This record gives sequence, C-alpha cells and structure tokens, in this order.
Amino acid sequence: MIPICETHASGVLAALLLVACAPSFEHYAERSRDHAADRLRVRRSWQPPSVESGETPADVRRLLRRQLTSDDVVRIALLNNRDLVAAFGELGVARGELIEAAALPNPTLEEGVVRLPIQGDEPPHVELAVVMGLTETVLLPLRRSAADAAMGAAALGVTGATLSLAFAARSAFVEYQAAEQALAGHRDVLATAEAALEAATILREAGNVAEIDLLTERAFHEEARIAVSRAETNVHVARERLTVLMGLWGRDTRWRAVPALPSPAPRNREIALAHVETRAIARSLDLEISRLRILAAARRTTYTRVAGLVPDVEVGFGAAHESGEWAVGPAFRVTLPLLDQGRGRSIAASAVLDRLRAGHVALGVRIRSIARLSRARLEGARDRAIQYRDVVVPLRRRIVAERLLDFNAMQIGVFELLDAQRSLVEAEARAVQELRDYWIARIELEQLLAGRIPEPEPRGSSSDTGGASAERRGH
Repeated sequence: MIPICETHASGVLAALLLVACAPSFEHYAERSRDHAADRLRVRRSWQPPSVESGETPADVRRLLRRQLTSDDVVRIALLNNRDLVAAFGELGVARGELIEAAALPNPTLEEGVVRLPIQGDEPPHVELAVVMGLTETVLLPLRRSAADAAMGAAALGVTGATLSLAFAARSAFVEYQAAEQALAGHRDVLATAEAALEAATILREAGNVAEIDLLTERAFHEEARIAVSRAETNVHVARERLTVLMGLWGRDTRWRAVPALPSPAPRNREIALAHVETRAIARSLDLEISRLRILAAARRTTYTRVAGLVPDVEVGFGAAHESGEWAVGPAFRVTLPLLDQGRGRSIAASAVLDRLRAGHVALGVRIRSIARLSRARLEGARDRAIQYRDVVVPLRRRIVAERLLDFNAMQIGVFELLDAQRSLVEAEARAVQELRDYWIARIELEQLLAGRIPEPEPRGSSSDTGGASAERRGH
C-alpha cells in the first residue's frame, strides 16, 4: 500500500509530467524489439512493416533470392509478419490506459445561476461555482502506479510475442526440411516397390512365383504410391505454415530453402543442460509478465479499497454577483461513504488478485516441469539421432552390400535383395524422423531458456517421415 500523504505531491507532479510528455509508442516498441533481440541474439536493426503497407520489405526480397536458412526465415518473419505488427498494437492500448490513469480530473461547473429582475432597476443575480475532485487527485498516484505495472506487462508481452514468432519460424523450417527429406525417402521406397513389382510380374509370367507373391508386391506398390502422395501433401502443409509465419504471398511464395537437416550439434556446442530448471525460472518472461500483472492488480485493489472508504471531496471556488458587487469564496462538495463503500468492487478486485497469485505459482510449477521434460527429450532425441546416423543406417547399408554379393553369386533371389534395399530406405527415413525430433526438442529448450514457454507442438501428418513399412515376405 502506498502512503498517500507522502506520495501526493510527487505523484500528482509525475502524473502531470506523464500527460505532458509521455513516451511515444515507438519508444516502447523500440525497447521491446531491443529486449527480444538480446534474447534471440540477433541484430537489433529490424523494423516490422507498417499496418498500411502491403509491400514486401526490400531486405526480405534480398533474402528470398537465395536458399533460405533457419536464421533467414527468422529474420524474414520479424521483418514481414503482420501478426507481430498487431501484437505491437497492444503497446498503444496500454500506453493510452497509462495516460488516462495519470490524467487529472476535469473541473466541474457545480452551479450556474442567473436571475434577471422582472421589475425595477436591480442588477441581475449571478452565482457560479467550479469544483474539482480532491480525493480523485490525491488517489491518482495509486491509479497511475497500477497502470505503470500494466504497461510493463504489455511491453514484456510484446517481447514474448516476438520470441514466440521467431522460434515458431525455426520449428516450422525444421518441419519443412524434414517433410522434404521424408518425401525423397518415400519416393525411394516407391522406386524399390516398382522394381519388385516388375520382377514379380516377369517371374509370374514365367511361372516361377505364386499368384499370392505378385498380389503382395502389387499391394506394397500401391501403398508406396499412397505414401508418396501423403508425403507430398505434408510438404505443402509444412511449406504453407512457414510461408504464413514469414508473411509472404504472391510471387514471394516461390522461396527456396536449404534442403537437408543438419546433423546434431557437437557436444561442445550443445545447450548446457546443468541447472536447466533454475535457468528457465530466472529467464522466464512469462513469470515476469505474471508478476507485473499481480502488481497491477494489487495496486488496483488498494485503490479500490481506499476509494471506497474515504469521502469523495471536491473543492474549488464560487462567485456571486448581487447588488452590483461580486463576492468570491471557496466551494466544496463532500460525498460521505456511508451506504456504498465499494465493498463489491473491493471483493471482485481481491478475487482477481488471488486468482493471479495462484496462477503465478502454477506457472512456476509448469515451467519447471517443461524444463525437465525438454532436457529429457533433447538428450533422448540426440542419442537416437546419432545412433541411427552412426550405427543403424551404416548397418543397413552393409546388409544391402552383402545381399548384393549374395545375389550376384545367385545365392538369393531378387526379392531378398529388394527387401534389404527397402529396409535401408526405411532406416534412412527413420533417421530423418529422429533428426527432426532432435532439432524440435533443441529449439523448444532454447525458447524456454530465452524466456518463453513453447507452444504445444502441432501434431499431424507433416511430422510423419517414416518410410512405407513392409511385412517381411518369404519368396
């Protein structure tokens, strides 16, 4: 609770200064951009497009001329995403509320009476009284301090929206690269299925295989064709999601990207996983936004309680013109809080404050849980991606090489060789899936340590990078 007697004069003076020279919208926007740039570790010199602009910025067009990297798509999103422009609009709303909260009450013409004599030469009788809310002025620092905290929460909210957009663009880029690689894998499976079907058709015509074997190969071929079609759709979905995040349309949607996912980062460049819970809590923008909202609610609650208990005093001056002379003196009006002390408003404000405090504790518990889960996901995904890259795929390649030697020595048939090739393609597709999971887990942990809770990962067909699995057949 703020001592009114100590803060009245300075608070009213600060309010007058705020109304007279309040920082501009661009001042708050620049601070939010700088804060986001520090946490993203990117250049600060980006400027989102204006609301009225429908043109793609020149910097974006320059980036679109080359194959895009993860850093490129983040920069394009920050420069060109209109949803981010809309998020910055919240700063204007909060700034307007801050200025409104700091505004002094308007003077009120309490009385305005003019009596004109009907007969005689008597001068007219005039009475005037102008008053201004003293209680509202005294309580102004409380109201303004609540708006200050809300302004801080709004500024951090915009910073958080910027972080969310940047990491969403990174995740969408990984999804797109994985979808492209999955499509290539499915096409390899289809090529293998076509070869197997052709061989089965020839052998069936020669009477060397049973009808069931030919039907089996046809079924695998059709399933592989469907898998390719699904993978093509997944590429379109992933590409469109990334295009939307980059704010592109028209001819700009013909962008190109670096095709392959990179290998896992070396150990010495991996995210440090020690004390990840503590770091996530310390860096959390979400917790800081929650704290500022609690502070704003606490100050509003104090204002509501005080305003309901103290008399509503308005003071000013009055003037009267009678018998040819003017008389002036003080004027005042007092509303006593006898019947309505704002108890309902105070209870509602206290309930809001209690709800925010409980939510703050729950948010801390959730962030700690997400930090532990993100660490486990990253460690597991990294191990699996490396295992597939260094062990499983090389083993499958060796098996294909050995099967080819056996086939050339006429020790196995064509179907056994094609089975080995199919298993290799499926292992390579699974390696892409594990690599994609690693990068998504890494990006989510980076986002958490940058201060923003990752949004739930979209689950859908776009993440299906597995090959067209096949039953093992005995030919």
